[in-house]
Amino acid sequence: RLECTREVVMVEAKIPMAQVVTCDDVTPMMGLAETPRYYVAEQEKLATLRNLNVFPDGICEAFRQSCADFQMRYWIIDNSGSMSRSDGQRLVTRNGATRRVRSSRWEELGDSLIFHATLAASLGAPTEFRLLNAPAGCPQVVELGMGYKDAEIEQVRAMVATSPVGGTPLCGRIREVVQLVRAREPQLRAAGKRALIVIASDGEPSD
Repeated sequence: RLECTREVVMVEAKIPMAQVVTCDDVTPMMGLAETPRYYVAEQEKLATLRNLNVFPDGICEAFRQSCADFQMRYWIIDNSGSMSRSDGQRLVTRNGATRRVRSSRWEELGDSLIFHATLAASLGAPTEFRLLNAPAGCPQVVELGMGYKDAEIEQVRAMVATSPVGGTPLCGRIREVVQLVRAREPQLRAAGKRALIVIASDGEPSD
């Protein structure tokens, strides 16, 4: 049985963008060999996190360190039909006041996806968002932290704007990601790095 604790985050979090610097002499990220790897200076990462005025310094430092420890992050995202159920909650801030509003599960998760996508793009932390089901009008897999911040975040916004549909082929998507990580295991071990897998789902797999 697979379960996921849903996370409520602030809508339209104002996350400043750190300056991205091209590193021509850095080996491309494993699995993304055709995409240049970009480097965000460590102090820029800390400044980006501190300027959120959300996290204490210790959490900001932990975020910064995780960018070095985890060479890749995979989000397996449930966009099955059940995610359209209207039993979710969002925190919405308007005119300086924050309140809870009812929403669909997909809308609630969407706030979290945009928040984490903006962090990954701003910090230069290579990340993949992988939907369970192919959506209409946008890619099923979105890469983040590759140095194209605005375009990456817009792709995630387009992903969140789609409608949930289909079953929950969660096991198949997990196996796909496990195969990707296993293929990179020798390089990860040699560099002392890890890969992170996040599963965002509201129920049991259908496969």
